[in-house]
Amino acid sequence: MNDTYSIGNIEALEKVNTLGREGLMYLQKSPSLKPSFKFLIYTYMIASYSQLMVNDSSSFYFEQANDLLNKEPSIETEFPNFYTSYWGNQGVHYRELAQYSKAINCLEKARIACIKYHLDDYELIILNHLANVYDYMTEYDKAYKIYKEIQRRGFGTFNKLQILASIGWNAFKRGKPELAESYFKQAIEIYKNKPNNQTDIQFETKLYLQIAQLKSYSTNYKESNYFLRKAIGIYASRHITKGVYLAKCYAVMANNSSKSKDIIEALNWTQKGLSAIVLDFSSDNISQNPALSQIILGNNTLFQLLALKAQLLYKYYQQTKQISTLRLSTKTYHLAILIAENYRQGIDYEEDKSTFTSISTSIFDEAIDVAYHFYQTNPTDDKANLLFSIIESTRAIALNDYVNKIQPSKETSSLVQQQKTINHFIAELKQSLWQDNSKSKLDSIKTLLLEKELQLTSLNNKIAKLSPVGSVLSFDNQSLATDIKQKLPQNTAFISYSLRSPNLLYIFLIKSDLIQVKKLSLQDNSLANTLRSFLPKLNINPQWNEYNGQKEAIQLYDWLLKPIERNLHNTQRLVLAREGILNYLPFETLETGKIISDYLIRHYAISYTYSGQNFISSTPREALSSNRILTATPFTQTHIIEQDTFKALRSRIIKPAEGQLWLNDRAATKAQLMTKLPYYNVLNLVTHSVSDTLQSKKSYLFLYPLADKTASKLGFYEALGLPLTRYKLVMLASCKSGTGHLENHEGVMSLSYAFVRAGAHAVVAAQWQAHDRSSDFISNIFFEYINEGIPKDLALQKAKIDFIQSEQFGDLNHPFFWANLILSGSAEAIYPPKHQSFWGIGIILFILILAYLLARTKKFKILWPKIFATKS
Repeated sequence: MNDTYSIGNIEALEKVNTLGREGLMYLQKSPSLKPSFKFLIYTYMIASYSQLMVNDSSSFYFEQANDLLNKEPSIETEFPNFYTSYWGNQGVHYRELAQYSKAINCLEKARIACIKYHLDDYELIILNHLANVYDYMTEYDKAYKIYKEIQRRGFGTFNKLQILASIGWNAFKRGKPELAESYFKQAIEIYKNKPNNQTDIQFETKLYLQIAQLKSYSTNYKESNYFLRKAIGIYASRHITKGVYLAKCYAVMANNSSKSKDIIEALNWTQKGLSAIVLDFSSDNISQNPALSQIILGNNTLFQLLALKAQLLYKYYQQTKQISTLRLSTKTYHLAILIAENYRQGIDYEEDKSTFTSISTSIFDEAIDVAYHFYQTNPTDDKANLLFSIIESTRAIALNDYVNKIQPSKETSSLVQQQKTINHFIAELKQSLWQDNSKSKLDSIKTLLLEKELQLTSLNNKIAKLSPVGSVLSFDNQSLATDIKQKLPQNTAFISYSLRSPNLLYIFLIKSDLIQVKKLSLQDNSLANTLRSFLPKLNINPQWNEYNGQKEAIQLYDWLLKPIERNLHNTQRLVLAREGILNYLPFETLETGKIISDYLIRHYAISYTYSGQNFISSTPREALSSNRILTATPFTQTHIIEQDTFKALRSRIIKPAEGQLWLNDRAATKAQLMTKLPYYNVLNLVTHSVSDTLQSKKSYLFLYPLADKTASKLGFYEALGLPLTRYKLVMLASCKSGTGHLENHEGVMSLSYAFVRAGAHAVVAAQWQAHDRSSDFISNIFFEYINEGIPKDLALQKAKIDFIQSEQFGDLNHPFFWANLILSGSAEAIYPPKHQSFWGIGIILFILILAYLLARTKKFKILWPKIFATKS
C-alpha cells in the first residue's frame, strides 16, 4: 500500500483503497493479527480518499480508526509517526469541512505527539495546518504569528512547498499582494523541480488558483485567467469533470468575466462550476439549479457558487428589468441559504457556526436586499415568507440548531445518555478554565478538555449514523412567517427587528390576519447613537435624579413602532424578536409622546424571543396543572462578603404550599439544587448573580457559600447543561441576569440565554442591577397573577403597572425601578384561570342538585338500587 500510495496518481490512489478493503477482509478472517495492522490500513485509506476528495469515505474510516485507538491505546507507542500524521490528516479533513474547532483539536493532539516523540520537522507541518485553519476562519493575524514561528524555526527538510504557498496566501489576505507574489513564485519554482511521480493534483490546482485570485485582486484578469486555465487543464488532462477546486476555478473565472462587464459569460462559468461541484448535476442552462437532494462534493463551495450566480442574475435584472430574472435571482439566493443552513447544522461547535455565518454575512445581506426588492414588486405572503426565512437564517443560529437536534431512537438512546454525560463533563471543564488556576493546572484541564471533545465528536458521528431517516427535528423555514401567523392569538402581534447595518432596519409585523414588511433607512448611525444615549438613563440607579430619557424614548418609538402602528389596533400583546444593539432595549420604556409618561407597557404586554423559529419551538401548549415549584433562597439570613456580590435579598414571593420545595440558607447549595431539579417544573432562584459583559461566559449565579468557592457558583456553561426541558418558568430576579456580551448572529450571552438554551420554556431575568423594593414588589405581584391563571406576559405587565400606579412607590418614579425584569420565551399561562375554577364548582353543584331532584322522583327511586348494584 505504501509503494502504491507514493505513486500519487488517480489510478494508484484507487488501487490503495482496493488493497485496503482486501486487507480488512483478510484481517477479519485472521483475528490473531495485531490490531495495529488495521490502523495502518485505515491511515492509508483515509489519505487516499482525502486525495480523491471523497469526504464521506474519509469520515467513515476516521470514525473506525478513532474507535480502534480508544480500544487499543498501545498503537500510539508502536507507530508514533503514523499516529501523529493520522491526527494531522484528521485536522486537515475537518478544516476542509469548516469544522474549525474539531480541526484545531485534532491538530493540537498531533502537535502534542510531535513534541512527545521529537518529530520536529513534522511539527512544522502541523503548525502550518494550524495556521491554515485560522486563515480559513479569517483570523489572519493569528495565523501570521504561527507562520512567523515556522519561519523562525526554519522550514524543515520536507513540505517547504506547502508552507511557502500558505504564507503567500496569508500575506495576500493581510493586504500585502507584492509579498504574497514573491512567496508564490518561490513555491512554483520548487514545484517545477519536483519529480513527475510526485505530482499532487489537489495542491497543484490550489496553488494556481491562489495565484489566479491574487492576479484577479490586482485587476490583472488576463493573467488570472491564464493560471485558472492551467489549473482547469490539470483536471482535463486526466478526464476529470468533478471536483471542489475545479469548481472554485470556474467561480473565479465567472468573477473575472463579471468584472469585465460580461454578465452572460460569467453566468455560463458559474453553471460550469455548479456542474463540477454536484456529482449528479450537469446543465448549461442558467435557469436550472441543482436540488438539495443531489450529491454535493463541497457544501461551502456550492453555497458560494449559488450566491455568485444569484448576484450575477440580479445584475442582469438591473440591465433588463425582467421580473423572471429577479425571481430566478431570489430563488437562487434562497437555495444558497438552504445549502448554508444544512451545512451549518452539521457543524458541532457553536463557535464554528458563528464563524461560518460571519464570513458569509455579506451574502446574506445581498439575499435579503434582493428578496425585499422581489417582495415589493407584488407583495404576497409567499414572498414575505421567503424574505423572512432568509432573515431568520442569520439569527440565534446555535440556539435554533440546538432545538433541531436528533430525536433519540432505540438504537441511539444509550449513546445519547453517554453524550449527555460527556457534555456535562465538558461544561464543568470549560467553567473551570475561567477560574483562578495555576498554569500547570490550566494546561492539564485543556488537555483533558481536548480528549473529551474528541470523544464527543466520535460519539456525535455514531449517533447521526444510527439515527433513522426523518428523525431530525426541523422546521419548514419557507413557511415560517405563515406558521407564526397561524399560531398567534387574535390579540397578539409578532414583530421581528432585523438590523442589517447601522443604518438599515427591516421590520416584520405578523398577526393572525396580516404579514407586513417595512424597510427603514436611517442616517449617520442615528439608531445606535440614540440607544447609547438612552440606555444609561435607564439602567443606572438614578438615586434622587429625575428621569430625562423622554426625548430618546419618543424618537425610538417613532422609528420602531410608528411605521406599523396603524396595524396594531386591537392588539394587546407583543412578541418581539430583536437583533444587534436592540437586544439591550426594554421596549416597555418607549413612549408614544401623546401624553406624559405614555409608556408602551401601558398599551401592551411584551415578551421577547430570540428568533421566529425559537418562538415556534419554545411555546408548547402548557399543561395547566401539576406545577411543582422549586425555590432556592441561599441568603435569607446569611450575607456573603465578596467584592463582586450585592446586598442579600429576602423573598416572600410564594408561600410554601403543596407541590413546592424551599431550599433555604444552608440547604440551598449547588449540589442540592442539581439533585432536586429533575423533579420540578417551575424554578424560582432568589439569589445574587455576576455578569461579565466582556466575556459573558464568566458569568455565574451564587448559591450557598461553601469553603470551595467553585462549588457555590453556577456558571454559564453549567447552566447550559441543566435539565430544564420540562420547566414552564424560571425566575432569575438577580442583578444583570438578563444582560451580557452581544454575540453576532446569536444574541446577548446572558445567564437568561443559558437557561433558555437548557430548555426552559420561559425565563424572567433582570437587565440591570436589581433594586430591593421594586424587584420584591413586582416579583410578588407577578406570581400572584400567575397563580390566578393569567398568561406570563400579561401578569408581568399588570405587576409593573401596579408598581407604577402605587402611591407606596412614589419616590421610585423612574423606569430603572420597574423596567428591569423582562420575559423571554413562552408567554402561556401555567395555571387555569380562576373563573374556570368557579365554573367547575358551579357545574359540580348543578349536577348534585339535579341528582337530588331526580332522586326524589318515583322512577329514579326504583332505578337507583339497580344502578348502585350495577356499579358495585
